[in-house]
Amino acid sequence: MAILNYKIKAYTLIETIVSMVIIMLVFSISMMIYINVVRTDRVIERTQVFLKMNEILTLSKSKQDFLDFTYSFENYEIKKSIQKYMDLPALKVISVKAYNKQGKLIAEKSELFLEY
Repeated sequence: MAILNYKIKAYTLIETIVSMVIIMLVFSISMMIYINVVRTDRVIERTQVFLKMNEILTLSKSKQDFLDFTYSFENYEIKKSIQKYMDLPALKVISVKAYNKQGKLIAEKSELFLEY
């Protein structure tokens, strides 16, 4: 009978489980980072839309622009509409709504102002 003088190198079950747990932790952390990056991108886009909406509201009030209008941009469009407030001719409500390219409402803002 021949005697083997060498050992077969292999991993134990515990070493394999520990390595799998480490791999899963790294994968989970990378997924959380990816989700945060995607979410931050949406927040930046939404902030840009709000800034543009505020700019449109400010210009409309300062120039006394009382016409409905649609502004188109790369990733979204903003629709401005003017209505009378409770049938009072001097009070107006200006509504600004932003839609993405699929037509989904991103944000909206309304302000009441006095026409002079």
